[in-house]
This record gives sequence, structure tokens and C-alpha cells, in this order.
Amino acid sequence: MSHEASAKDQPKNVLQRALYMASGTLTSRILGLFRDIALGALFDRTVTDAWTAAFRIPNLFRRLLGEGSLSVSFIPVFMEEKAGDPSGLRAKNVANGVYSVLLIGMGILTLLGVVFVEPLFRLLLSDLYVLSAEKWELTLRMGRIMFGFTFFVTMYAFYMGLLNALGSFGLPALAPALLNVSMLIFTFMPPEWFQGAGDGLAWGVLVGGMLQAGLLFLGLRSRGGLPRWLGLGWVPKR
Repeated sequence: MSHEASAKDQPKNVLQRALYMASGTLTSRILGLFRDIALGALFDRTVTDAWTAAFRIPNLFRRLLGEGSLSVSFIPVFMEEKAGDPSGLRAKNVANGVYSVLLIGMGILTLLGVVFVEPLFRLLLSDLYVLSAEKWELTLRMGRIMFGFTFFVTMYAFYMGLLNALGSFGLPALAPALLNVSMLIFTFMPPEWFQGAGDGLAWGVLVGGMLQAGLLFLGLRSRGGLPRWLGLGWVPKR
């Protein structure tokens, strides 16, 4: 009887998860529209061009990792290990190992990006763009601030994969809306609070990334699924 009830509930659960994901995506898209309207209304072309150029690399990581690629590659391995070991120890080891590698790898990559942002942007942007001194300096300053977003969006993507594997879909779908909320808030902050015009946009991206990752961090901790930093010299348990 319980098996029959479970089979009947399965389509309902799938529909509920799909609605959660659709609602989160729709909310994020609507907030993104308001964000773009605010950017066009409150900032001149120099600032918006600099922000668009500086956001190229963080946005690349967001598309590659934050929009599901990391989850798609991680979840099958995690679920396979979980199914093969009823104790869940092997699945935990996989999660902890991937988490530790991501922390080290993305931490180093983010630091390198902040330090070497100028030569990196010279490779990505045209020589004509660099000729505008004001725009170029603003792009470099924004790039240094926003490069930290690459770290947080990677952590967000990993946490999302874990939550999805644990059957939680609503929170990961809603989290991206926090990026647009953060940008909207920073957009309307007084310009004199920041070093230069448009810096608030860059800080909005960084804080938004922190909020995204932080929300899923808390969600995982509440479910008891938070991965553990293994550190150097770790030997996997068997």
C-alpha cells in the first residue's frame, strides 16, 4: 500500500519541483529586467560599458558552472556512490573531496585573477577599448572587485548540486535572484559611498555572489549535508 502511495505521489513531487524551479527562474528574470532598466537610467554609457566588459569573466563562470554544468557532472557520481554504500560514507567522501579541490583551486584562481586582471583584460578587450583611459581604469577597478564572484558562484553551483541530490530544488532555484536584488540595492546607493562612479555595481555583483552561496550553505547545513574541508594530507576512508 505504501509503495502504491509513493508511486502516486511521484508525479506530484516532480510537478512541485518543476514549479519551484520555474518560479525561481521567473523571479530572477523579472529582477534582472528591473536591474537593466535601473542601470540604463542611472549611469552613463562609460560606466555601463565598463561594467559589461568587467563582468565578462565572472559571467562566463556563472554560465559554465552556476547554471547547472557542475551539478550535472557531480550529481550522477554522488548518487552512484550513495546507492553503492548504504552507510553514505563513500558519497560523503566524494562530496568532501570535490569541495576541498574547489576551495583550493578556485581560491588560487580568484587571487590570480585579481592580481593579473590587467593583462587578462588586455587579451579579452580590443586595443580600441584600451585607448579610452577613463573607461579602461574603471574596467580594471570593477574587474578586481568582481573577480571574487567567480569563487562564490562556483561554491553556489556545488552547493546546488548537493541540495538537488538531497531532493531540494526550491532554494537553489530562488538563490540566483539574490544577485539581482543585491545589484538593485547597490545601484541606488549614493555614489559618494564608493571610490568611483559605478563601483557600486561591481560591489553589488560580489555581495550578490556571497548571498547566493551563503543561502545554499545555510540550506545544506540545516539538512545536515554540508561538506567538510579535508585539508592537506587527507586519506580517503574506505
